Amino acid sequence: MRLIHVVLLGCGLAACGTDSESDTPDDPVARATWYQDVAPILANRCMTCHQDGGIAPFTLTEYETAVESSARMVHEIDRGAMPPFDAREEADCTPRFGWVDDPRLTTLEKDKLRMWIEDGHALGTQAEIPAVPDTTLTNISKTMTPTTPFTTAGTRDQFICFVLDPEATKLEWLTGLQVRPDNELVVHHAVITSLMATNPQHDAIVAQRGIGKPWDCG
Repeated sequence: MRLIHVVLLGCGLAACGTDSESDTPDDPVARATWYQDVAPILANRCMTCHQDGGIAPFTLTEYETAVESSARMVHEIDRGAMPPFDAREEADCTPRFGWVDDPRLTTLEKDKLRMWIEDGHALGTQAEIPAVPDTTLTNISKTMTPTTPFTTAGTRDQFICFVLDPEATKLEWLTGLQVRPDNELVVHHAVITSLMATNPQHDAIVAQRGIGKPWDCG
């Protein structure tokens, strides 16, 4: 199955894991354990995608599968590929309060994963794994929906674009935004770009593409 990458969406999801063999729950040497440290981190940062029915190619909800993927997980996290999150702090744009629902791991969380691997993937004392966090947008004031839906086909990845009109008549603050695809198993991520009415290309793009109609822009 190939994924659709949709312009206007920002849907970053995550990937994580772990390595092999386990210690006893009471092992005093273990600096991090699956139940007490690693599973809560993965639930909060990775399991949105890495669960049964998620878009990721493997799950991280079980100890055994997390162990198998641990080395790869840490490698992808260290190089910034996972969890996928493209909102970056730059010299000319650093949010005062951080990003809402930022899935990136803290330094302490990364250290915990490394400790867990180095100490032999201790299991720890059995406990309930936390639920995946709910990131549903609240207090929605406006919803934009394409006028023509797009149905994917074939075996190649696609990048599909839509022009959507918020029908704003004055400058307003945008405090939250969420893309909700009908099929999360094929929509991997989205890129959202603003096109002001004062932009020289505005009228030409709207005339050529229309509002809410899909086109292949890959």
